Amino acid sequence: MALSHRPIGVLPPPMQAYADRLVLNVEQSWEDLGEVDVAMFRLGGRFFVLSQFTDVEDTGVTVWLDRRHTDDEASLAALVEALGIPGGCVRDITWSPHPVVQRELDSLTPPEDGPNSSRWTRFLRKRS
Repeated sequence: MALSHRPIGVLPPPMQAYADRLVLNVEQSWEDLGEVDVAMFRLGGRFFVLSQFTDVEDTGVTVWLDRRHTDDEASLAALVEALGIPGGCVRDITWSPHPVVQRELDSLTPPEDGPNSSRWTRFLRKRS
């Protein structure tokens, strides 16, 4: 899933409430931290996945969006509207316990300009 979708937010638990609201089938899978409930669906032309670890308390429900879509905020807005929940209850992806989320966050953090960084990298950083 991590290859085709990226995390865009975390909803408060439980996932079953969202599955019931959207009439989704929830499947169980396995990840590094244990069993995870997963539901895939399409909403307004966007492809989403909801996932929640079943063995960990209050981890929230991670919202994943197909990587082909780039409108994260509009996608989350459409989802919370369809779910009938306030947008203020959506947490950022740092709340997600999925190990792949940490890798996503690490890839967004630019590397330090240490002695081993390329001259091109240092040049571009100075220009910005």
